[in-house]
Amino acid sequence: MSKPYVTKLTSNLKSPDGMPFTVTLAQHTVLVGENEAGKSAIMEALQLAVAGEVFGLAYRPKTTKAGNLLVDLIPADVQEGFVEAEWSDGGKSSWSLERGKRPVFTAHPSAPSSLPLAMLHEVFGGSSNARAELFLTLMGGTTALDQLKKVKSKLKRAREAKRTATAALASLGALSHVSPEELTKAASDYRAAALKEVLASVVPRAEKDPTAARALELLVEASGGKEVFLSAPSPDEALNSLCSKASDHRLSQVGGMMSRARSGAEAQEEELKGTIDRVTHGIYFLLSQDEVAAERASSFLPAGEKLILDCDVEGRKVSIALRREGEDHYALSGSTEARVLAALACALAPQGSLIPLDDRMWSKKSQGKTLKALKEAPHQVVLPTTLPPTAAQAKGWAVLTVERSAGEPLQVTAK
Repeated sequence: MSKPYVTKLTSNLKSPDGMPFTVTLAQHTVLVGENEAGKSAIMEALQLAVAGEVFGLAYRPKTTKAGNLLVDLIPADVQEGFVEAEWSDGGKSSWSLERGKRPVFTAHPSAPSSLPLAMLHEVFGGSSNARAELFLTLMGGTTALDQLKKVKSKLKRAREAKRTATAALASLGALSHVSPEELTKAASDYRAAALKEVLASVVPRAEKDPTAARALELLVEASGGKEVFLSAPSPDEALNSLCSKASDHRLSQVGGMMSRARSGAEAQEEELKGTIDRVTHGIYFLLSQDEVAAERASSFLPAGEKLILDCDVEGRKVSIALRREGEDHYALSGSTEARVLAALACALAPQGSLIPLDDRMWSKKSQGKTLKALKEAPHQVVLPTTLPPTAAQAKGWAVLTVERSAGEPLQVTAK
């Protein structure tokens, strides 16, 4: 049984006067219209109805569901933007956003996914690791990716701990190392200085009283002899020295702790980087063993064309190529690139997904090939274009004409 798809879409997003427009969709639909006719308004509303998010909005190479960004889709003089969708199985979904509030999204019970072609284009324009992770995600290799995600999270925390320890050490400045023996000596000096001051107050009485003089003599001997008191600094000097050394001693202990923490974080960082390297190698190895994805993608390409998934395990590189007439073409662009990415999207996305294609200024020939190759795709596929397809090219597709005059509401008519 086929998966449900959106059959009717009602929205006021990007509507000049805030009035809603309604679009009746098929499983495979072509939107024909000039630039600025309103095709993007339909595509964005459709993504919100299916997934509650839009890819590529506000020049962001990622999906967006934040209200502070999606608010730009609401007409200027309207307080709330909305999308309502009816599905082929009788189900419904909706999305709405009131200015100053968070979006409200009610998904279809089956919750199909959305894989915009623009997302694939962004990934393939990025790092090879991003391409590898996308392929493995869509191929169901989530165990390796979950492990990689957890290790990367630990690496992030280790680097934060390293930065914290480094900053703490920098704030301490140049530390003076004070040994426990030096600290003990400073404390003894302070005790001697304090006792010297006390004994000095007894001397006048000892000069007059032999008993007091004898008691003073015994106390001096018990405290280490006259040499201790003769070399003792003043109480203020001794106290300042003790406080300074105690502070330096404590700071050197803190510095030691921070230094050990930084060393531990550095060691953990190196260990985690090694783990990431091993897991990443495993991801590339898994991709190198897969032949199903490329074969399935080739089934959504025109006859005579084949998709090549080139995975260099040791070089950590994933590339795609189009094999045509015995030659492999890696430098793809324009409508050819869009055709290849569309085939990949249809091959890798879960059955019943929404596949919003790009308006890539198709050539008439390339667009016709794409429509023919994708008409059996088990997804809801929507292709925006400025070129009306011929009757032969449009076989198996619903063709809608999108028009909008200045200040007028969006007009959508079936061809």
